[in-house]
Amino acid sequence: MTIFITATVVASPYSFAGTRHSEQRHVNDAFKKDFGRKVYLEKKLPKASIEDVYVIHFIIDGVNLETFNQALAGGRLPNIRRMFFEEGAVFKSGLSLFPSTSSTVYQSYATGLWPGHAGIPHIQRFDRNRLKLVDYLTVSDYDTINSDQINLRTLMNPKIADLNTPSNIFELLSGHPTAAVYSPFNKGAAKIAPSVPLRAFWAAYISGDEARVDQLAFAEINKLYGDNLEDIPRYSLVGLYSSDINGHRYGPASKEVFEILTQFDLYLAEFEKLLAKRGIHEKTYIVVSADHGMHSTGKLFRLRKALEAKGIHVKPNNPKDKGYTLVAADRGVSSTHLYVKHNDGFSPIQNASIIEKHPTLWGEKIDLKDIILKMDASELLIVRNGDRKARIFGREGKTADVECYTVNYVDYCSYNFDELLGDPLGYSSAENLRQFLDKEPHSTFEWRAKTAELEYPDLIMAIGTMFEDGRAGDMFLTVRDGYGFKKIKAGGHGGPKIEDMRTPFMIRGPKIPRGEACVIRPVDLFPMMTKWFGIDVPSKNHDGVDPFAKHEPEDKIAVKLSALESLLEKYPPISKMIGVQDFVLTKVYPLIDPKDFDAIAKKAWDELGRRHELSKKLKAALDNMNKQKLRDDAPKVVDPDYLDDHISIVSRALERTRAGMVELEDILIILKSCKSIDSVACQGI
Repeated sequence: MTIFITATVVASPYSFAGTRHSEQRHVNDAFKKDFGRKVYLEKKLPKASIEDVYVIHFIIDGVNLETFNQALAGGRLPNIRRMFFEEGAVFKSGLSLFPSTSSTVYQSYATGLWPGHAGIPHIQRFDRNRLKLVDYLTVSDYDTINSDQINLRTLMNPKIADLNTPSNIFELLSGHPTAAVYSPFNKGAAKIAPSVPLRAFWAAYISGDEARVDQLAFAEINKLYGDNLEDIPRYSLVGLYSSDINGHRYGPASKEVFEILTQFDLYLAEFEKLLAKRGIHEKTYIVVSADHGMHSTGKLFRLRKALEAKGIHVKPNNPKDKGYTLVAADRGVSSTHLYVKHNDGFSPIQNASIIEKHPTLWGEKIDLKDIILKMDASELLIVRNGDRKARIFGREGKTADVECYTVNYVDYCSYNFDELLGDPLGYSSAENLRQFLDKEPHSTFEWRAKTAELEYPDLIMAIGTMFEDGRAGDMFLTVRDGYGFKKIKAGGHGGPKIEDMRTPFMIRGPKIPRGEACVIRPVDLFPMMTKWFGIDVPSKNHDGVDPFAKHEPEDKIAVKLSALESLLEKYPPISKMIGVQDFVLTKVYPLIDPKDFDAIAKKAWDELGRRHELSKKLKAALDNMNKQKLRDDAPKVVDPDYLDDHISIVSRALERTRAGMVELEDILIILKSCKSIDSVACQGI
C-alpha cells in the first residue's frame, strides 16, 4: 500500500541524526486539522497485569513469498536466515486476507478479525447511510480506519453484545507503552509515530528516494527503543513501505525491491544489538511478515468508463449528482467492490439475482453480471447473496455458492459449484479437497489448511465473512493477470490469487518453537500475542487461532448441524410445510444418519440457548440506540456519526439470529420426533 507518511529525516539507515535534504517542514493548519483524531465516548480498559515481554511486528509491505524466497536464496538476507530460520519459526504458508490490501490486513494483525467482522472491507468503502465514499488513503479519511473499526465477534458474544468493546491489542494493553509506527491502523496506541505523515511522502514522491521511507521508520523505532526503559513500547506495529512503493513502480521482483529487503536485513541486525544493549533481547518477540504480496501488472482496467458506456449511472465526483445507481470503489489495486442501488436505496442486497435487472439511463434493465464478466479484464465477480452467503461467477459461466454458519462460535462454510457450468476456483482439481466438496459446511481451520497452497488460497472463509457487517459492497470484482484499476503500475495487489495471498511470515522469541511451521493467517497472530502477554481473551471475541496450539479434529456433529441449518433455511418453517415426513425421508435422511440424531440434537439445543441469550442482548442494544436516535435526553451509547450505521448492523444481526433460532427449533423437532419415519411422533408433526 502507498500512504501519506513521515518521520524524522536521517542521514542513513544506521545513523539516526541529521538531515539530508531541506524538505519543507511546515505543515499547514488545514493538513493538521485533517489528521486530527476525533474520540467520542472512548472506552478504556483498566491497566492490565501483563508478562514481562515485548513484541515488535515489522510488516515489509507488499512482498510476496516468491520474491522473499529469491532474496533469501540469493544470500541477501543473512541476518534473517540466522534470526528466524535458525533461531525462530518460519511458516511455510504465510497468508494474506482477501481483499489483499494494507487497510484490511493491518487491522487484522491487531484485532484478530476478518475484514467483514471489523468494518474495514477494502481501502475504500461507501457509507450506505450518509451516501459518502470513504477513502482510507486520502488526507481527509486517513484516520477513519480507526474510528471505523468495530468487532462483530463481540457483538455476537452474548456476554458482551457490543460492537465497540475495547478488544484490539493496543486497547488490551491500555496503560502500558505501545506504539504504531507508520501503521494506518493505530486505534488505542499510546504513541503514534510520526504524528503527521508528511516527510516520508516527500521522500517517496518528491525527492524519489524510496529507500528513505523505511529509513525514517527505523529512526522512529530507534528513538522509541532508546528511550527510558519503562517507556519502551511493550507492543509496536511497524509499517515498512519502501518495498511496496518500489513494487508498484518497478515490479514485485525488481532489483529495487531486493535492495529494500537487503536494507531491512541490515537494520534487523542493528536492532537486535539495540535490544541486547537495553537488556531486553531475551524478552522480545520479533515478528516479520508482509501484509500482502504483489504480482506484475501493466494494463489499465477502465471500469467506470466501461460501465458508463453501457448506460449505467455510476456515482460521479460531483456531490450534487444524486441520480447514480452504482458506486464503484475503484482504487488502484486489482480488486474493487461495487454498491448497487435497489428499492430506492443502497441497503445490502440479500439476493444475488437483484443484479440481473439493473436500470440504465436509457430506461432498460440489464444484467450487471453479464455486462461485467464480458469485459476483457474481469475474472471473478463475487456477489452478496445474504449476510453470510455469496455467489461466485467466473468466466465462461462457471458458478459456485459459499454459505457460512456458526456453531459454538466456530465458523463452518461450504463451497458448492455447479458441476455442469464448472468450478470458478478450480478447487475440484485438488486431490486434498475432494472430501470437503461434499456440499456440507466445513470448519474455518480445515479451509485454511487445505487451500493454503492452491491458486486461490483461503478464499472460502474470506468470501463467507466479507459481507457480514454490511459495510462491503454488494459485489467484489477481481481482474485478470496484468490488469489493475485507476492507474497503470508495474506491480499490483488486492486480488485473491497466490502471488497476492502468499507472504513471508516468521517469529522469534522466548517461547517460540524453532523450525518450520505450517500455515498462518494474519488473524492468527492476535491470539498468540495475547498469550505472550498473559492476557485472557475469549476465543469467541476474535477469528484467530494459535497456529502452534494443538487443535482437535473437525467437529463432525457441528458439521452436520450446520448442514441441517443450510437445508432448513431453504424451505418454509415446519409449521407451514406440507409433507414434513416426505421432507425428512428425502432430504434429511440422506444427509444425516439417524444414529447421530441425539448427538446433533444436544448440540442444537446448546446453540439455541446461546442464540436465545444473544437475541435478548441484541434487542436491548438496538433499543438503546433507537432511544439515542429519537430522544435528545437519552444516553449517548454510540458516536452520532455512526449511529445509523450501527443500528443497521445490529438490526441485521438480530434478524439473522432470530431466523437461526427458528431453524434450530425445527431441527430439534425433526431430530426428536423422526428417528423413525413411521413413528407416531414423526407422523404427528
